[in-house]
Amino acid sequence: FLDRRQLGVGTLVAPFFFSFGIDWGMKIVREYMWFPVNYAMVLTGLCVISFGIAVSIYANFGKSSSDAMIFSLMHKTGLEYYKVRWGTDILYLALGVLLGGRITLATVIAVIVMGKIITFFVHLLEKTNIIENQERK
Repeated sequence: FLDRRQLGVGTLVAPFFFSFGIDWGMKIVREYMWFPVNYAMVLTGLCVISFGIAVSIYANFGKSSSDAMIFSLMHKTGLEYYKVRWGTDILYLALGVLLGGRITLATVIAVIVMGKIITFFVHLLEKTNIIENQERK
């Protein structure tokens, strides 16, 4: 089902970095802040996560398992990244709710904007060529 070219060293390493980043972030950010600060932190976090995912995608050193699936679906359907991302994120959200999770405004914002922010950062990386793309070597 997955395109094996999407997998690499980054696929194996990504879960550890995500886990470390989430654990570290939860230690430095207080859970209850007043409203505007909460959502400023959410948007900042979404930008940081999106930039990390964009670097992973652009460097082509192995995508996370989720992004490998998204890229495989992109190639099979011809849809753009953010549209496939919306579909998978909505599916993950629905599964989370079925398993007892709850939907918050921050969750909805994340589902709506993540794909577009990642796409923005990938295009920015392509324009600036700051990071070397492994495919172009």
